[in-house]
Amino acid sequence: MFQPLRDTVALLKKWGEPVPDEVLTGLDDAPQKWAGVKKQFYSTKERLGPAQDAEAKRVRKQADDFTDEVLAFRENVKNNGPFDYKTGDPVKPYEILRKFDQEINDMEKRASFLVEMQDLFELSVTPFRDIAACRRDIVHLKSCWDMVGLIENTFDEFKAIISSCYLYNAKHNPQIGRAHV
Repeated sequence: MFQPLRDTVALLKKWGEPVPDEVLTGLDDAPQKWAGVKKQFYSTKERLGPAQDAEAKRVRKQADDFTDEVLAFRENVKNNGPFDYKTGDPVKPYEILRKFDQEINDMEKRASFLVEMQDLFELSVTPFRDIAACRRDIVHLKSCWDMVGLIENTFDEFKAIISSCYLYNAKHNPQIGRAHV
């Protein structure tokens, strides 16, 4: 591990570049210091092993519980999402989608934290794909509801134009007005 550094120092000396004595001393002491650091690492890892295992189990349990929560949320989106068209309040679907969006944002943050913790404790990382599926559903639903709004607005404008034409013709041409009465 330290041989490339020794070779570099030898090359510098060969070409007449001064190398400070503390660098040479540090290079000679480096293998013993490195061995000490490795020994300290392994002893600390051994000492903290049970606590690390307990924390890893706790993270795994949190991930499993969160997976169940995500599955329940996915079912909630499927069952209570604005998937059907009912005439009435055009704002209601957007309120539902906004609520789901906020919940998905919270879940994405929690999922990100859990993935980071799983990676830290070298656990298998749970992908939480249902969160992405819910996000995809509400994005598509919003597009659909935007289209519904556009179509309803177009029909309302069309009805207003037809109505104004009818009123105009009835007022300025009484025979047309009587024909439709």
